[in-house]
Amino acid sequence: IEFSATGTYDTSAITGSTGILDPLVVDTSLSIHPFDGFLSVRESASYDFSGMRFDRFSLSVGIPWVTASIHGSGPIDDPVWDLLDTKVQVEAFERRWWKNRISLALDLSVSYRHSFWDMSASDFTFKIDLSFNIAEFLSLEVALTTVNKGLHRYRTFSDLWDDLLASFDFFGDGRNETQFTMEAVEISLVHHMADWDLHCKYHGSVVLSDLEWRWKPVFTVLLQWKAIPEIKVDREFDAGR
Repeated sequence: IEFSATGTYDTSAITGSTGILDPLVVDTSLSIHPFDGFLSVRESASYDFSGMRFDRFSLSVGIPWVTASIHGSGPIDDPVWDLLDTKVQVEAFERRWWKNRISLALDLSVSYRHSFWDMSASDFTFKIDLSFNIAEFLSLEVALTTVNKGLHRYRTFSDLWDDLLASFDFFGDGRNETQFTMEAVEISLVHHMADWDLHCKYHGSVVLSDLEWRWKPVFTVLLQWKAIPEIKVDREFDAGR
């Protein structure tokens, strides 16, 4: 168990009608990890005694791969809920073959933020990181991040799932009709040779340019000498030009 509390007493706010505790603001944080760390519970808050209310508070509960947290403010007997965050994450899911020289690994993250004030401010984020390696020959990594801020348009979970699948329709019109936006794509390829390593990398992301959101792709090629890694030849191309 970890607990901390900090009090701030503003003497400049004291007046004839001020209560003795009114200038006091207390910030607290609490962290508990029972069941040998399997369960994680965290709390943080800032309490203002002058208004007898929380300026902010948050409570988070998590187990391996899954976390949920809620944020709010207001008086203890009538709190105001602001945000609900949930996240499911699978890391280092790996399979190996051929004397462990070939490997395939997957990192997956799904998060959902719910706004109690404005449903249009809620969003769903899906991230996937796939890596394929052949020892001393090839390393390939593909990372995709897609975001959906149109959740209020769905009626059922099935509609959400179908729309998510459509966002990966790279060869049809599905990507143009989905609420999911491809926020970032990164593809990295390393070819290992006897004396050199050839690095090829493509990175595309959505950036704000001239008050418009635009897709910015960048392609990088780097040739690195293993004997002296500091010696390298690299080129970067802005594929958007």
